[in-house]
Amino acid sequence: MKRFIQQKLEAVNGARKHRQMRSAVAMTMGMVMSTSVFAAKTGTEFKTVSDMLQAWAEGYLGMTIALAAFIIGLAVGLMKQTIMPAVVGIGVALAATLGPKIIISMFTAVI
Repeated sequence: MKRFIQQKLEAVNGARKHRQMRSAVAMTMGMVMSTSVFAAKTGTEFKTVSDMLQAWAEGYLGMTIALAAFIIGLAVGLMKQTIMPAVVGIGVALAATLGPKIIISMFTAVI
């Protein structure tokens, strides 16, 4: 009986240590994530490259990629007589059109 009680107490203490460890990890992750939010806007080393890629993706290059993916999807769909390549082409076109704005808003979001 004494051994049974001792095992239960050890199990409770182990669970308590596990909870403490989880909360410590959660607090550490919170601190790490809060510093990475500041890192998204503080470094200026890659600003010119970021601006150039954003302009390309949101400009005529992005529109060309989106239209080409859609047209190629339609052509392959006509050849195979199925709609799935056209759906994939529409998905690529949506990703090329909306993707850059979504990614930029993720990095510039204010919590």
